[in-house]
Amino acid sequence: MNQIKRELRFNRFYYKTITVARDKVDTDVQTTSIENLSNEMFYEIFDYLDGCDVYYAFLNLNERFQQLVKSSSYLLKIKFHFRLSKKQHMNKWKQFILLNKQQIFSIYVCLPFRMNQLCAEFTINSTFSRLESLVLQKIHSDQIMSLLIELPCLPRLFSLTIDLSDHLEDLTNIYRIVFTLPLLKYFKFTKRCGDTSTSLSPPIHKQFSTIEYMDIHHFCTFEQLSNIISYTPQLRRLNLLHTYKIDPSYETILPLTLSNLTYLRICISSLFFDEFKIFIRRIDSKLKVLCVTIGMNCEDSSYRDDDQWKELIIKYLPHLEKFSLELNEDTDDYYSPPVCIDEPIQFNSPFWIERQMRVNITIDYEFNKYLIQPLKKRWYEDTQDKIINSFTGHSQSNRLILHDIPYNKSYEVLIDKIYHVLFISQIYHVEIPYDKIFIGLLIQILGALPQLISLKLHSLSINKPRKLSSKEIDILSSIKNTSQIKYVYLRKMIKIEDIDFLMRLCSSMVYLKIDYANKINVEIFVRNILEKIDCKLTERLRLLCFHIPTVDDEMVKKFEKMINSEKLLVNYTIQRDYEHIYLQWK
Repeated sequence: MNQIKRELRFNRFYYKTITVARDKVDTDVQTTSIENLSNEMFYEIFDYLDGCDVYYAFLNLNERFQQLVKSSSYLLKIKFHFRLSKKQHMNKWKQFILLNKQQIFSIYVCLPFRMNQLCAEFTINSTFSRLESLVLQKIHSDQIMSLLIELPCLPRLFSLTIDLSDHLEDLTNIYRIVFTLPLLKYFKFTKRCGDTSTSLSPPIHKQFSTIEYMDIHHFCTFEQLSNIISYTPQLRRLNLLHTYKIDPSYETILPLTLSNLTYLRICISSLFFDEFKIFIRRIDSKLKVLCVTIGMNCEDSSYRDDDQWKELIIKYLPHLEKFSLELNEDTDDYYSPPVCIDEPIQFNSPFWIERQMRVNITIDYEFNKYLIQPLKKRWYEDTQDKIINSFTGHSQSNRLILHDIPYNKSYEVLIDKIYHVLFISQIYHVEIPYDKIFIGLLIQILGALPQLISLKLHSLSINKPRKLSSKEIDILSSIKNTSQIKYVYLRKMIKIEDIDFLMRLCSSMVYLKIDYANKINVEIFVRNILEKIDCKLTERLRLLCFHIPTVDDEMVKKFEKMINSEKLLVNYTIQRDYEHIYLQWK
């Protein structure tokens, strides 16, 4: 479809006044006729729908819609799943294709296995004169060649995605055809199972492809990979999903000059770090972005050595602007402690501090994920930078996300996992996106993380599934006197008691942010907090942010009047930022 953004012409809405008798009282009602929407508005709507559905739903409504649907300026996006039992559906789709070939812009098609007759009938050839994007999902190897053979005749095919569903081993012929497509810019090739190989030789007579963005999601050796990308000198972005075995003779392979390659994402599970460095040297590119994921089966600890990465970047990646490293640790099963990563992850030397790198750690059911990436603005450094100066240095930037919250009997396992993570990296920020985390578990988590600066929660459960144990009560008493948590974010407040509990738990709280207050009067809520300012519970609290979808300037004035009349605060400021209110005092 034409990519130029259309102007929405709401001024062409048509209003008609009608009179409705209701209890003998006449009521004027304004109605809007859909017929008076602009053509541009309808095309915007059609963009969200499947082209085949648009065709059969609107074509026969009236002459105007017929002209809209058949207009050469309207390009169809088709998504179709064939079903063996839906022969009538298939015939309808074939008829639609036959009548609209020259309007089809993109096709997403999923072909089931052993539909030989269908495969013979389903061809994409030069008659699809405006086809720019083709996705062949879950295609069987017996089908793929008959579909690809005509593609070089397409005059405008820019994007091709192939997802093979079976055990085809030799991918050579597929690559040979793909590399002959005259205008192809994006190519994604996925093979879901089994070993693969290619016998491609380096190109001769400048048989180069126009591909600029390529995703390769299948296994191959580095020699095979080198031969594949040697056909793509214009390559800008390369995404390698699977591990690639390196050949003993790879050192003798001539370097590949990919002068346009600026983005590389690669997943590794069995490749040694020294072999990875060989590949980086051989591609001879000017990478600006490098994203590396290390699988759970990788045994080379060099990937966790920040000095090794520093040396690689300085020597071979002088143009690098963005670097991220993901290390995955298998926890085997929920009741077994992690055993893979047994040494600290640092990345805190001046080299990494200058690049603002931090460690984000996620504890999930079967694995721990350590993500080293550039520091991003934290939730408490939001749009109100002028209100609160909350910057914390690089040495206090590491964050832990707890996606896996166990049942009561497994609390100790989670705490053991947290202690294991603390051995790998110190934690200063924690996020728990779990709905209604029991406060007893939260107390144990915070007891294991004494250096926390910020706490982000979805919601709390105060009384369920049980009362606090004596151990949790002891930890709570200790935390009250030692907590360093300054910034607290509660996504959903169920009861006002949630806030009372957090104030007792986080005695050093400076900033409290709340997104949603369930059926709670906001004025009463604000008053409840401010009345505690003189108490020791909130003596450090200085900034309150809460979300009100219906907030306006009048509501802000109402809050200000309440604060002044009840003398809740003296020296304060109150500001509105879209749907948020920020209340700060000294």
